[in-house]
Amino acid sequence: MGSHVRTPSQCRLVGLAGLLSLTLAAGCQNVNGPKELANNAGRDGLETVQGSHSFTAKVTDQQAYNVHMDLGRVHELRGAHEAAIAEYLQALEVCERSPGRGLLHVAAGSNLNARKAKAHRRIASAYDRLGQFAQAETHYRLALQLTPNDHHIWNDAGYSYYLQNRWSDSERALRTAASMAPEDSRVQINLGLTLAASGKIDEAYNCLAKVAGPAVAHANLGYILAASGKRAEAREHYMAALRLQPEYTPFQRALRKLDEEIQTAGGGVTPKPSFLAVQPEPTAFWQDPKIARASAITGIPMPRPLDLTLKAN
Repeated sequence: MGSHVRTPSQCRLVGLAGLLSLTLAAGCQNVNGPKELANNAGRDGLETVQGSHSFTAKVTDQQAYNVHMDLGRVHELRGAHEAAIAEYLQALEVCERSPGRGLLHVAAGSNLNARKAKAHRRIASAYDRLGQFAQAETHYRLALQLTPNDHHIWNDAGYSYYLQNRWSDSERALRTAASMAPEDSRVQINLGLTLAASGKIDEAYNCLAKVAGPAVAHANLGYILAASGKRAEAREHYMAALRLQPEYTPFQRALRKLDEEIQTAGGGVTPKPSFLAVQPEPTAFWQDPKIARASAITGIPMPRPLDLTLKAN
């Protein structure tokens, strides 16, 4: 029986690939039978030798890149953003050391720039979540130098500027993304949030309504205006949302919560209509993804979208 000798770096990649497969398989049932698994093994980089399986000695550049990118994604989903950055940097190293080898080279030309750009974008996104915006901006710029027509990068950079209250920079980046991908809902939602934060309410409504409909658009604007301290304007938008969907209890809870804040602040409150007499539910209204795309985060006064898929995955 033959044996394979692996270098330390290849051993590490084999171990990482195993960890990734275990992580991604957690909670899933394996519906394949033994024979099918044996057939799949050969396609997944395993060799069958006299009825047993052994890892091949060679790990391609494509496999190494994918393992680091996938593990980085797993770390991000677990909130381990520094570990994610380390994996994405490893993916970049694979690109740098092997620009023309293996599957990183295709017949029509190298897609190396796209792979580097994706790694830079993922690094920038992780830095955003750590609140390290200067480092994030550096990697967004590097990504755009490599692939300036990728609307995902413009979207994520615009989102990053939004988190920093850099409204004009955010709007510029997101409008660029929208010009490239006008039907991308993530771009439209981020642009709507930015326009609302900068006071362009009518334009913001058009963006949000295009994606979520008029009632949810009004509710989102109500939330953003309330977070900005503009309670009277926020109340108007919550009432508009309720006129469109009067039985939707999350809208009712949103308006009730706002009225309580107005009372606490010493402001006058418009008499509440009868449909607000329902008892408050234990789940906070901003946890409903259909309404509040934003919530306050520490150190940043403006709201931030709850749904992180607004970032280009």
